[in-house]
Amino acid sequence: MELCHETADSDFNRRLRALGRMPLSMSFELTERCNLNCQHCYINLPAADRAARERELTTAECKRLLDEMADAGSLWLLMTGGEVMLRPDFEELYLYARSRGFVITLYSNATMVTPRRAAFLAEYPPFLIEVTLYGATAETYELVTRVPGSFAKCMQGLQLLAEHHLPVRLKTVMLSLNSHELMQMKAIAEQYGWDFRYDAMIHPRLNGDRSPTKLRLSPDEIVALEQLDVRRAEEWQEYCSTFLGNTVKGGEKTFTCGAAANSAHVDAYGMISPCMITRNRAIDWRGSDFNAIWSGYLAEVRETRNEEATACHSCEMSLVCTNCPGWSALERGTLENRPVEWVCDSTKARVAAFAPEAEKWLEQAVCLEPIS
Repeated sequence: MELCHETADSDFNRRLRALGRMPLSMSFELTERCNLNCQHCYINLPAADRAARERELTTAECKRLLDEMADAGSLWLLMTGGEVMLRPDFEELYLYARSRGFVITLYSNATMVTPRRAAFLAEYPPFLIEVTLYGATAETYELVTRVPGSFAKCMQGLQLLAEHHLPVRLKTVMLSLNSHELMQMKAIAEQYGWDFRYDAMIHPRLNGDRSPTKLRLSPDEIVALEQLDVRRAEEWQEYCSTFLGNTVKGGEKTFTCGAAANSAHVDAYGMISPCMITRNRAIDWRGSDFNAIWSGYLAEVRETRNEEATACHSCEMSLVCTNCPGWSALERGTLENRPVEWVCDSTKARVAAFAPEAEKWLEQAVCLEPIS
């Protein structure tokens, strides 16, 4: 489960973004269904969910939407799910997107990678395949996925991707269930020569179910793991040095990221939203067309301004914090960036661990009491 489509941050991409508002990077959720049943997942629909399958965009609709996104200037395309390979037309849609010139990243759990599918991807390679690994042992992996035998299928899928020399990045989501195997998961990535990344920021499900939040690590546990990772620690040190002291004030634009400026999200049913988690600002593509939505509705969403001053808007740690309108919508029911206690505490723990003059910033915190 990831919240943002990560693409290469190159000079080329920065020059593209400098051209102005255009949908350079799109994420397309082909299905919300998955063959796993992960405890933390923000969607979590069963693979055999017939009602969901019947609501999904048809093959023809997906192709028409891909055409419209390409014509509007989209370049980077994330094809995700659920499990993207569950759709029987996955390969057809993948090849069609490739024929339209998209630079494609696939998100997958790799359990549905067969020898034939690995050979197919090797013949028509994507820019990147990101595989989520939920543990380094069958016991831990299947505690998260709740599907017996899924660890062996994942390991087999990884081996096939490696044998076909496909571009892979391994990642994990850190939970109270699997964080003890973080270094072992990283070692699996290193064994194949792949990059590895991880994230501990867990939010409620899109339907409001808060059960995934029970699996969060404590802020101190998150920081302790990050301190073990030299590269991660250096990145946080640089981030704190660059952004501490800046604020997002009331009256300014609500969205300060790329949402609805250079990116947007399409769900399995044709609903287009600024990003993966701001589904409360989605609009039905089936009743319109992509360019009209991008230049009309999403342009208006991008111009949304904060109507009230919240603690987040005056916090000088706000640009180091992972809170955002999407987080606020899921946790607090508003885009107005209201404080989420666990997110605030995680930010403070990071500032305490990685920021120069940390005590000064913590003393100025306005949302909650400083970390002692």
